[in-house]
Amino acid sequence: MAPTGTISIIAGCSSGIEPLFAVAFMRNQAGVLMPDVNEAFVAIARREGWYSDELMQRIAEAGNIHFDEVPAQWQRVFVTAHDVTPEWHIRMQAAFQDFTDSRSPRPVTSRTRRPRRTSSRSTGSPTASAARA
Repeated sequence: MAPTGTISIIAGCSSGIEPLFAVAFMRNQAGVLMPDVNEAFVAIARREGWYSDELMQRIAEAGNIHFDEVPAQWQRVFVTAHDVTPEWHIRMQAAFQDFTDSRSPRPVTSRTRRPRRTSSRSTGSPTASAARA
């Protein structure tokens, strides 16, 4: 279902039900790497006074916003695909799919070094950071 991928980038809108891949990342534009930062995140950071080009660069390079300069409340709001556990990715898709007549494929992004769990499934929060908060 549109908009996806490139169309959403051009339109400056959400690409669907997926969580953000990253609040900021390094975009390769014609061979030049430049930080690409979520505009809403930047607006909040500027409004609240914790914005800096250096912080945005660090966030883009790290691929997460888990820095002391970023208030905890915004770390919980700007959750990215890597922060969401695989089970909660599936729960979100299932909740959406209940109200959709057509197929809606959705990637599930997870860390490759996450230890395998053999215990029964969790019923906790969608993110580890939210569970700690």
